[in-house]
Amino acid sequence: MKKCEFELSGKKLVCVGNWAGLLLSVLFVFVFCYCYVRAEQFLYHWDYAGYWILWEQFRRMLVEGHVLRALNALRISLIDSDYNLLPIVVPSVIGTWLGSSRWAYIASMALSYYIPLNILMQLMFATTGG
Repeated sequence: MKKCEFELSGKKLVCVGNWAGLLLSVLFVFVFCYCYVRAEQFLYHWDYAGYWILWEQFRRMLVEGHVLRALNALRISLIDSDYNLLPIVVPSVIGTWLGSSRWAYIASMALSYYIPLNILMQLMFATTGG
């Protein structure tokens, strides 16, 4: 495992490279999403439930192997719909591994933003000598 050292505000910090930090932080995201879903209300309006339903339908197409049908549905929604499928494409791919629950939807949305951000931050620290 690669180790790096850097100073922040006069304190020497040690970071552990590779994927250990990413995996631990992803576990934190899972726990956070679990707590969020447990605390939220059970009635959803369109902005919350609407994309959840679209996510589940798109994810189901991917799980069942209907990739071309899913891509066609994406194309049609981009042309015809105000609430198109583009925002749920990446979370749907992640959701194929997480399942079809409300927690899986929230966690896949969070991970679709968190993982690229984490990798970008690691690259930024690596290139700046941090």
